[in-house]
Amino acid sequence: MPMKAKENIGINEIRQVHFITVKKPDDELLYPTSDGKPMGETETHVIQLAQLLECLRTYFASEPDVYVSGNNMMYYEEGNPRKKVCPDIYVTLGIPKRERRSYKIWIEGKAPDFILELLSGETRSRDFGFKKRLYQNVFQTKEYFLYDPDTEALYGYRLTESRYRLVRPDANHRLFSSVLRLLFGVDAQGWLRIYRPDGTVLKTQQELAMENNELTAEVIELSGEVANLSVRNAFLEEQLARMQSELDRLREER
Repeated sequence: MPMKAKENIGINEIRQVHFITVKKPDDELLYPTSDGKPMGETETHVIQLAQLLECLRTYFASEPDVYVSGNNMMYYEEGNPRKKVCPDIYVTLGIPKRERRSYKIWIEGKAPDFILELLSGETRSRDFGFKKRLYQNVFQTKEYFLYDPDTEALYGYRLTESRYRLVRPDANHRLFSSVLRLLFGVDAQGWLRIYRPDGTVLKTQQELAMENNELTAEVIELSGEVANLSVRNAFLEEQLARMQSELDRLREER
């Protein structure tokens, strides 16, 4: 509201009025970016979440209308901040790729098309119960995947005629996401990995850096071997020339 204006001193005096900026209701005061509760995640959970987010963001980096995020507050009823959820990973098609401190479905115009939750003993019942019903009936999210790092069990649901139906694994025990056009499967170390349709895995930046370092080391080693071979070849050529010269000399003496 406006503060009290200065007194009118003269006819030519300019009245100065100062206003206090009032934030709109749709801000972080009404819709916090955190619920204030401790995460309580295991190290495995944190690492797995970071790996999956990184791979998906890298894979869709060149597509401006594919938004990949996770572990942030998602509000689904305008004016009611209690109607919120915090998916581990989600992908929304058809919205701009920009930073969002929270996700408000009425602003974005749609709910995520794909959601993945990492299970734990504390969240299992909520992930299979409340969240599954919410994503199916309210969000109408096309695909809902769940992975349990402790048991290495992977579950996938696809929305079919307004109901979630289990996604059947392929011959390699991987689940195909028709939304992302990618496969999800568990590797030999128990990590949930993402694969292209041709079967190649989406690698993290750390894995790519390690491969680059290994390749660089191999190139250096091969370069050394080539250099050694060049020296050896030069030595053999010198020996051959010397022997040829000696042979020519012997022929002349005859």
